[in-house]
Amino acid sequence: MNDNLKLENKVEEDEIDLLSIIKRLFEKKRFILKIVSVFIVLGLLVAITSPKVYTAGSTIVPQVATKGGGSLSGLASMVGINLGDMGGGKELSPNVYPKIVNNVKFLKELMYTRFKFDKIDTKISLLDFYTNPDYRKTSVMSYIKKYTIGLPGLAIKAIKGKEEEKKIKTSGDNEYFILSTQENICKNILKSLITINLDKKEGYITLSVDMPEANLAAQVALRVQQLLEEYIIEFKIKKAKNQYNNVSRMFEEAKDQYDASQVKYAKYLDANKDMSSALAKTKGEQLKNEFDLAATLYKSLAQQKVRAEVKLREDTPVLTIIEPVVVPNEKTSPKRGLIMVAFTFLGFIFGCGAVIALDWLKENTEIKRLKSWK
Repeated sequence: MNDNLKLENKVEEDEIDLLSIIKRLFEKKRFILKIVSVFIVLGLLVAITSPKVYTAGSTIVPQVATKGGGSLSGLASMVGINLGDMGGGKELSPNVYPKIVNNVKFLKELMYTRFKFDKIDTKISLLDFYTNPDYRKTSVMSYIKKYTIGLPGLAIKAIKGKEEEKKIKTSGDNEYFILSTQENICKNILKSLITINLDKKEGYITLSVDMPEANLAAQVALRVQQLLEEYIIEFKIKKAKNQYNNVSRMFEEAKDQYDASQVKYAKYLDANKDMSSALAKTKGEQLKNEFDLAATLYKSLAQQKVRAEVKLREDTPVLTIIEPVVVPNEKTSPKRGLIMVAFTFLGFIFGCGAVIALDWLKENTEIKRLKSWK
């Protein structure tokens, strides 16, 4: 019984405290409105100075290679060529597509691609656009950020001086990258602007690119899509392509040897039609054996070349575009209305919090400046 009474008293006290807080906030409504007004002005400043962003992209469905050689295998068997087990290698999982897009080589190739910008007469690269002061647009907010939060970085950069431009280092078939400061800046910017989402249930990929111009967003999205397909094909068919190139080289050598031995044997037969002597017969048999061996090797390599070509074609992945890149009609951000609502709400919360905090400080501290706070 006593516990219930205590609980009821506590609820009543909480209700009284809440009502008193609301009453106090109503009394200081002018103070709160002033703070809200300041936040509204800040929100308006952010909404006006925030750079425009346009988003373009496409929806892609990766097609896997067929097993067992597919239609090309059937056509080859019709002409008497046995392709054997032509099952493709392991498929390149779409889960690695974001890794490909974030690949340094991929981004380096993208940043050096030239695009058409609305207010620039000639095509320029993304590297120039994002790192060259002649092209880079600086908003009011970014200017303030640069010379406030970014001031230590500017000082360090001034002390270090300009870094030397560094290029790709190669060693045989391998290569490693050393990026310049500008390239590294552009790489990080591009990584933040390109997004790939995989819908595992439906099996499609959504590619999107954010850019400050509508036409530019479509151009870059299309280039990213093309590069992605090129890199996927390169990764998937590297082994099959090497095999095809090796077999093709051996086939051409065998063909030359076959043609040479055929001509040599034919000339010998024309010059020795009677072949009465044993030496002539032995020489003829020797040339005939060389010709037969060359013909056998030539036929074998011809079949291997067909097999390698079929494997190369059927291992080559295809990206089906179900939603192509379209130039966006409307900007993605800034959403000025949403910004204004958010800043107004933050101003109200901050104003209420300031009233409660100042009341508490006046009651629990002896700050002279708070004596006039009523």
